[in-house]
Amino acid sequence: MINGYGYNNQIVKLIGNSIKLGLIFGVFSIGYIMGVNYVFLGVMRKVISMLCFPSLMLFVDSVYLFLVSKKTQKHMIYFYNQNINGISPVYKIDLTYKITSYSIKCFHFLNLILICSAIIIRKIDILDYMWIFSVLMAFYQSITSVFRYIGQYRYMNKFITSIDRILERVKKVNDQVCIICMEPLLNSYRLIQCGHLFHYKCFFQWMQAKE
Repeated sequence: MINGYGYNNQIVKLIGNSIKLGLIFGVFSIGYIMGVNYVFLGVMRKVISMLCFPSLMLFVDSVYLFLVSKKTQKHMIYFYNQNINGISPVYKIDLTYKITSYSIKCFHFLNLILICSAIIIRKIDILDYMWIFSVLMAFYQSITSVFRYIGQYRYMNKFITSIDRILERVKKVNDQVCIICMEPLLNSYRLIQCGHLFHYKCFFQWMQAKE
């Protein structure tokens, strides 16, 4: 039992399988990239990078799956307690994953644009125009996503720092409830200015909604 909650063996097994899958697909993607570079040795680097793009994205997804699963496994009690002690322990991993994956996509679509730029000067039909337009749109969406998630990453760090500055941890509280969710205070934080007690998660979500 974890603070009154039954220990779910299926979730534990699923997390363990996710860690294994992350490792397996990570090794597979690295092997594929090395194989492509070996087989197509001497071919244009732009062509090789296009062939490696799916496997590179698989590698990033595998690393993300592995890190999130390990972090979740480490903080199992944290999640079973509805995350009342703080924010999600994987939020930085999530944002870093999004920034990395969209950065790779930016490089890939830019690479496609450079490859097809030689085609543009020749006579092309409407289907070629549509394909080039779709590539340009994908590149634009990817690069805007990179900047958006970088901004979100910086904002979240600043936001959490500001919350930590006005809260203090309270170790023992008897017969009191969080004034936001009205649930018992297993682990609580006190607002320094007024002394009201909260779950960290409740206060964090309330501040986000207020923003």
